[in-house]
Amino acid sequence: LEVPTDFEARKKMFLQKATISKKKTTASKYENKGYDTKEVSFLMYADGLSIDDIAEERGLTKKKICKHLEYYLAEGELNITDFVPEDKIREISLVVAKKGTLTLSGIKEELPDCDYQEIRFVLAAMEGGNH
Repeated sequence: LEVPTDFEARKKMFLQKATISKKKTTASKYENKGYDTKEVSFLMYADGLSIDDIAEERGLTKKKICKHLEYYLAEGELNITDFVPEDKIREISLVVAKKGTLTLSGIKEELPDCDYQEIRFVLAAMEGGNH
């Protein structure tokens, strides 16, 4: 490993190592402590890690982490506006209310600017009566 000589490059390298170390500490804090897998994802998210960081650290897909967090949206333990902008929440909610039960692809067809994960998050929140 070559150590950069200029201060800014060394600082950047140090901060990257510190970030990686913090993430590893976060996961080990919960894994193998009796928490189920979705609880670990929830607790890591509550600790401030992003969905991408949780997925990377845990060796799971981003879609799997989102599925874990959808559970907590439905339970009312997470706020939908942390995941989906309010304008898209309104759009998705209106389509569901107007059309009744739709498939994900049916909603996506009506709202091409919304991605599937945004739709899943809103549906989870609506399922729990949290939107």
